[in-house]
Amino acid sequence: MQFYLFDSSLAVAHLWPFSLSRSPADIPVGMLSLRAKWEAMFPGKLVGVIPTPTAAWHPHPFLYDTVKYPALCISSHCFPDAGLLEEAKGLLPGQSLWQGEHLLAFSASNPQQMKEEAQQVDSALAIQSKHSVRLLDRIWKIQENIAEEFKQDIALKPLPFSPLPEDWGNRIIGPPDRVHLAPGAKIFGSILNTISGDIYVDTDAEIMEGCMVRGPFYLGQNSVLKMGTRIYGPVATGKFVKLGGEIGQSQIFDFSNKGHEGYLGNSVIGSWCNLGADTNNGNLKNNYAEVKLWNQALKTFESTGLQFCGLFMGDHSKTGINTMFNTGTVVGFSCNIFGSGFPRNMIPSFQWGGASGLIPYKLSAAKETARAMMGRRNIPFDEEQADLFQHILDLEQGQ
Repeated sequence: MQFYLFDSSLAVAHLWPFSLSRSPADIPVGMLSLRAKWEAMFPGKLVGVIPTPTAAWHPHPFLYDTVKYPALCISSHCFPDAGLLEEAKGLLPGQSLWQGEHLLAFSASNPQQMKEEAQQVDSALAIQSKHSVRLLDRIWKIQENIAEEFKQDIALKPLPFSPLPEDWGNRIIGPPDRVHLAPGAKIFGSILNTISGDIYVDTDAEIMEGCMVRGPFYLGQNSVLKMGTRIYGPVATGKFVKLGGEIGQSQIFDFSNKGHEGYLGNSVIGSWCNLGADTNNGNLKNNYAEVKLWNQALKTFESTGLQFCGLFMGDHSKTGINTMFNTGTVVGFSCNIFGSGFPRNMIPSFQWGGASGLIPYKLSAAKETARAMMGRRNIPFDEEQADLFQHILDLEQGQ
């Protein structure tokens, strides 16, 4: 049986700012996004993703009439689970599957049920799931689940073992077969520790001389670890990423750069971000207290239950040199943060400034910066991208 992933409005709100420009299904955790994990685990079964009606990332209204009914729909913020899929297959049209108050899946018999996300938890057609499902229902869970997901992603994205050439000058500590090199990948003169996890360097990616890498670590396609970079796994990157300095337990999305010295830890960095030289974030409070993090759905700071929690930065945001972020900071979409001192630990989208104050980042200037950065990767900032920026600005301003 084929199935869809659907975006829950509540889950989208909880995953701000990363859900502004993508479905929760396309948020990477480890080596792969949730969508890619579903596709790899169940080849040919996933039809597509159904967005929320106001989704900025979906350029046109979703055509519910094009869906073949009855349609089995699984929430896009569920980690792939064979038991969940099997349980969902047993739903009759109109029934829904829940984990407490979390909607996991439903079977829609018509477009109206699809638009309403099936039904409420107290409906007579609502069924509680018999087993536990992991949910990506908070942004800090992205970095918290990297190590767990890495183990499963390795099985979904296998590579035949090939020893590193001796003349590349590397030192491997731990099992050498835990170093995975895709075609065109290179590692020169570095120390690789695989005792605590695998090191996977994807197609045409490069680890330059003098790097020290402790797994688990995934370097995405065409990405680069610059000379002398220190990696404390679990760390995972997307494609066309440049990294330097010191990085621990972080997820970096496609096309983002942290190319210079500075510390990044227990953090999540969206796509098309650039962290200026010596940008640093805190990941542990001075009093060792539990970290609170901004939750856009709740419009307040929420306890994470974590002692280590760093920086969470939305797509297209940038920092100037020597920028500092407090432990547990959330930065929205397309911000430009700079200057001395610590900026506030919740920065809305389209903001310009830092600790001394913030002003609105003009849409025309934000788009021009994005056009310039994307152009460096030969990716056009087209009308669809311009519409995305406008739609996100409208959403953030409540229009």
